[in-house]
Amino acid sequence: MALYNYPESNLKLIKAYKLEEHPEGGFFVQTEMIDEVVPSPYADGAARSLATQIFYLLTPESGRGRMHMNKSATFHLHHAGRALYTLVNPQTSPPEIKRVVMGPNSSAGELKQLFVGGGWWKASEIPEEDLRAAGEDQEKKERTGCLISEVVVPGFHWEDHAFLDEAGLRELAKGDERLVEELKKYVRPTRDA
Repeated sequence: MALYNYPESNLKLIKAYKLEEHPEGGFFVQTEMIDEVVPSPYADGAARSLATQIFYLLTPESGRGRMHMNKSATFHLHHAGRALYTLVNPQTSPPEIKRVVMGPNSSAGELKQLFVGGGWWKASEIPEEDLRAAGEDQEKKERTGCLISEVVVPGFHWEDHAFLDEAGLRELAKGDERLVEELKKYVRPTRDA
C-alpha cells in the first residue's frame, strides 16, 4: 500500500502549532475558547464556555489513543492523514460499537467530519495498513499520522471528561469477555488506591 498525501512531517506540525503531549495520547493545542458561557445540560447546569477548539495530532510514536468520554458533543474535522476511531455507546445493551476512518478518501468511506455525541466512549489510532506502509523508514513514519481539529460544545472541561479503566471496561462489558478482549488495548489497568 502506498502512503497517502501527508505534506508536512509530524515534527514540523508539532513545532508550527506548538503542540504538547495529550494525556489521551498524541499531541494537541487549544486554539479557541469562546468567552461566553452557558449552563451545560451535560454537566448539571455548570457554566461552560460556549465552545472550545483544539488541533489534535496522532503519530506512530504516540501510539493509540486511550478510550475516553466527554459529556459534551464533539465535532472532529479532518486536515491530513488517517485515523481509525472506535466509538462505544454505553447506553445500549450490548454496547454499540462503531469503527470509522477519518481520512481524505471519500470513495473508500473515509470521513472528513465526524460527530460524536456526548456520553460515547472513543479512542483513535493510526490504521495498521498505514503503519505497515511506513515500516521502519523514519522519513515515512514522520509523514504518517492524522491531524484534526476538535470542536467541543459546550466547551471542554476536565470535570466533564473520563478515561475508561480496566474496572470500567469490565462494568461496561457486563460479563462479555469478547468485548473485554476487543477493547482492552484502549484502556490502562486499574490502579490500586
